[in-house]
Amino acid sequence: METIMTKTEYIEALKKQLRRLPKDDLQRALDYFEEYFADAGPEHEAQAIEDLGEPSVAADQIITTMALSNSKESVKNVKKGLNAVRVGILALFAIPIGLPLLLVVIAVILILLLAVFILLFAGLLAGVFLTATGPLCIIVSLTQLAADFPVFLCLIGMGLAFLGLGILIIYGMIVLTKRTLSGCARMFGRLIEKGGKAHD
Repeated sequence: METIMTKTEYIEALKKQLRRLPKDDLQRALDYFEEYFADAGPEHEAQAIEDLGEPSVAADQIITTMALSNSKESVKNVKKGLNAVRVGILALFAIPIGLPLLLVVIAVILILLLAVFILLFAGLLAGVFLTATGPLCIIVSLTQLAADFPVFLCLIGMGLAFLGLGILIIYGMIVLTKRTLSGCARMFGRLIEKGGKAHD
């Protein structure tokens, strides 16, 4: 005889299936299911569970929906962008395509992402280094103020140039990172849509 889950057991099983989601997305998903059960009411709880299907299937659907939603939104900050990429990777595992093909696609994507983020991180470090060098040049220039005025001016100019260039590079790297993450989220959305269509 098949045992019927209660709402609490179903939500707990879902929570276990969705545990890899970023904290905010996990809470949003659980709130959605809580609301779904609240709308159904206690008398229709069993029917709601039957309609939702197995917790693993419902979890895959919600992850896929979140990834598609993320792919249509612009990335507002790096943390949100990283979360969108994380959900996108989880969603790729949820779409029903052959495991070998899926592993190859994910491996290629992760290698490309790693290469891009190493370059972005290197650019960010260069910006931080230049920004830190600027004030040091200015401080050193003060020691030359009385001794050699042209050297003082040269060091002040270099310090200001380093400072400005460093800030510009840091800002550029942050913008590029956000755009890269946004592009990744859109790419995952397209892959998920194609995977879903191929399965249909």
